[in-house]
Amino acid sequence: MARVDSARRLLEDTDKPLQRVASSCGFANPDVMRRAFVRRIGTGPSEYRERFRR
Repeated sequence: MARVDSARRLLEDTDKPLQRVASSCGFANPDVMRRAFVRRIGTGPSEYRERFRR
């Protein structure tokens, strides 16, 4: 939960690539982060970024 929340903040507030967001938040790779996002939020990180970008 905390890793997904950290990734959400980075996706909303930065232009960092998904690879860097994933590694910064402790995910093994972007695919692992994507699966965690889909389970917790119902959408992937790219879609999340497009919808909630500040």
